[in-house]
Order: sequence, then C-alpha cells, then structure tokens
Amino acid sequence: MLYRKWSYKTTSPVFKQLYKEVASRTLYYLHNDEILFVTDIGPTIITATFEDKHRETANYFCPSEFFVDYFKMIKKLVPNCEYVPAVLLTQEDYEIL
Repeated sequence: MLYRKWSYKTTSPVFKQLYKEVASRTLYYLHNDEILFVTDIGPTIITATFEDKHRETANYFCPSEFFVDYFKMIKKLVPNCEYVPAVLLTQEDYEIL
C-alpha cells in the first residue's frame, strides 16, 4: 500500500456545512441500534474523535452499500484532484473503473 500524506485547510462555508452534515450522519451510525451482520464480510469500522478527545467506535458487518449515502457525503469533502480513499469505495466507483 502506498502511503500518502495529505492535509487540507479551508474557510469555505460550503465545506463547513457539508462537514456538519457528515458529523451528524456519523453520530447516527455510532448510535444506530440496527444489527447488521453478514458472516462472510469484514467489518466497516466507524470511529469518531470528539472535541474533548474521547473516541467512539461502531463495527458493522455488512456490504458497503449500506453506507452509500454516507460515503457520498464524505467523498464530497475530498478534492477532485485527490484519490478517493479505498475505504469509501462502493459499487458505483468500481463501475467507473
């Protein structure tokens, strides 16, 4: 795996609003009571670090398609000139390749 260091700073109100939407959806998944489990799929792990530095994690054993809308939101935060992180890839991305 090729390691790429990347950082991004912006004062864009559009980015800020999208970030808030992603944060809200992240809380939904961290506190979701739905039990999703497929025996032949590895976990999708969602970890959030909060302002007070505590972390919360949720593990989902299900196809990435369960997270399509969530991943699409996060992908919008990645500039077009950057590679989309592999963890965010869905069937839609593989159809383009």
